[in-house]
Amino acid sequence: MRYGGSNPPLCTISFEREQLPHEVRVDLSPAGSGRMWIALAVLGLLAVAAWQTIEPGKMRSVCWMLLGFFAFRVVLGRIKSR
Repeated sequence: MRYGGSNPPLCTISFEREQLPHEVRVDLSPAGSGRMWIALAVLGLLAVAAWQTIEPGKMRSVCWMLLGFFAFRVVLGRIKSR
């Protein structure tokens, strides 16, 4: 622990790098694949929610087409940033 003086920081506990058992690194930079996977997972969850909540018909098809379009744009943006 570090002493923060007369006005200590809100979090006074700090971990050194050697103390952490493992660390997971996700590249969230614009060119990284972490953002793509997160975006595709969110779009997948929205597709499942649309399938569960919208009655079969024209509106569900339009919703799935829009979600598919956004997924295509995410993948296309990843390919373009390489």
